[in-house]
Amino acid sequence: MKILFKNADILLKGEKFDVLENAFLAVDGDKISYIGSEEPADNFA
Repeated sequence: MKILFKNADILLKGEKFDVLENAFLAVDGDKISYIGSEEPADNFA
């Protein structure tokens, strides 16, 4: 199952924790398949 979360505030782990606001997060099965500020081209439920 593919699911797309829209307008998400995502905490990114790195040297410091950055926040990606109003982002898209896609899940395909049990894996995160996309994180970004632009909507992915793939089809989601």
